[in-house]
Amino acid sequence: MIQTQLKSLLLKRSGLALGIWGEAGIGKTYAVHQALASLPCKTAYAHATASLASLIALLPETNKLPAWAEFSLKRLSQGESIDNSAISAAFSSKLSALAPFVLYLEDSHEASPDRLELIQTLAQMVKQSKGVGLIISSRSKPPEPFKALRLEPLNQSASDELLRAELKADLPKDALHWIYSKAAGNPLYTLEYLRFLSRQGYLWSDGKSWHWRKP
Repeated sequence: MIQTQLKSLLLKRSGLALGIWGEAGIGKTYAVHQALASLPCKTAYAHATASLASLIALLPETNKLPAWAEFSLKRLSQGESIDNSAISAAFSSKLSALAPFVLYLEDSHEASPDRLELIQTLAQMVKQSKGVGLIISSRSKPPEPFKALRLEPLNQSASDELLRAELKADLPKDALHWIYSKAAGNPLYTLEYLRFLSRQGYLWSDGKSWHWRKP
């Protein structure tokens, strides 16, 4: 899903502002990192609330940056205050100089209104920058101009496969159904219920196969 959205970046045909959203534990961070790991270009990752100075330090060096953008970023890294439009323009210029490049900002729902405004302004500029991607993750639907991509809960088959991959073995069908009925397809909760059942002795292995008794 996410990989498909990122394909055009590699050819520098367009820019992309993508918002991945869904409930807690649905696997947003895992899905984004998995997608970024498959890209043959540089990427960077930070929390949406990270300081501007730390974001600047996170981005690779480049000699293609205009003097005005370099000056603005230097002021920010030294703790000086400039307006959001100038900050966005400087960051957008840096990302364009690094293209193809993707920046991922996690948990934007925890960001302050001022930071969200900055992220939205940057997203507008990124969409006009060929080969640049800005991805955010959130528990709520991302605002414009982000293209929203919601992660849905796993179905029973996908839940069973996740558990099989975790244990590298098959579980009894009753155990699989019990876990799915409790976790409702949430990947994080699915694995947490597996650990709970194992710790409490409701799921155990004799070395050959797994056994189950209902809690």
